Amino acid sequence: MEHDDRFDNLEHLGEWSLEDENQDIRGSELVDRSGLLIGIIEEMIVDLAQEEVVAVRLEDRQACGVEHLEIEDQQVFYRPAPLMGAERPRFSS
Repeated sequence: MEHDDRFDNLEHLGEWSLEDENQDIRGSELVDRSGLLIGIIEEMIVDLAQEEVVAVRLEDRQACGVEHLEIEDQQVFYRPAPLMGAERPRFSS
């Protein structure tokens, strides 16, 4: 996985609340489909204007757009090809 610098200047979720707390994946392992650990999700990055999470930042500071993430059975998988039409987690103040 390569760092995606589109998200370097956006805000992190911080004190904002997700509309669906089950979508809070901070602290989760990000793995590829073969089970190889890519990293631990440290933060969720938000677009304040859209009020949605647009990326995650890993402990090593790499960023990954949510269009590459798939959450199944409490596991977070990375897919190199974006998932079209995937719902982005929404948040509120």
